[in-house]
Amino acid sequence: MAGSLVAIAKRKGGVGASTIAAALGGAWDALGKRVVLLDSDPQQSLMSWGDIADDDDGTLARITRSAVFESDEPLTAAIEKARAEADLVIIDTRPGLHVQAIEVAAVADVAVLPCGPSPLDLQPQRDMLRVLQRARGESLRPAIAMVPTRFTNRTRLGRELPESLAAVAEAMELQATVTPGLSYRVGYGECVLMGQTPEEYGETIRDEARALAQAVEELL
Repeated sequence: MAGSLVAIAKRKGGVGASTIAAALGGAWDALGKRVVLLDSDPQQSLMSWGDIADDDDGTLARITRSAVFESDEPLTAAIEKARAEADLVIIDTRPGLHVQAIEVAAVADVAVLPCGPSPLDLQPQRDMLRVLQRARGESLRPAIAMVPTRFTNRTRLGRELPESLAAVAEAMELQATVTPGLSYRVGYGECVLMGQTPEEYGETIRDEARALAQAVEELL
């Protein structure tokens, strides 16, 4: 049986997509699931993150594969190969509205949309939701998980971010789930410096990663 595909889709960079991928991959790997993480973002942030680890057996180094190709056809093949080997495949797509985003969304079980607290992040969210609307057609797949990122509850924008995301989906008459988020914490930056996933780093960010992983898994 082919593994489930979770696609992290974003209109622009800098919204925490790589952090979400590492959080999901680390949390599911710790549960004993077979996980493959595909890095198709040309920046290869996840590949670089995994290379920082002191040993080659770190979680990211072990589960992450590069998936940057000159055409979309090899990417589709890489996805199918990973699905044949794993229980869960996570793909971090490159930013923007392009053919790859639409094709990956069309075969994904869950599309994860990161969004920061700035009002400037909400318009790109609408653009990506329109892409997913087209990919869905008459079905309810992929399920959509809208993930608050880089927020702090000390600010009004941070506190209201989940409500703002829900309002965007409702205005578009699109069924989507606002999941637990990954807040603005120093620990996320520090786990990159150590080449670790949030799961490996410690409880200050591990609990957030686990809550997100559970919410996304419930949509599969």
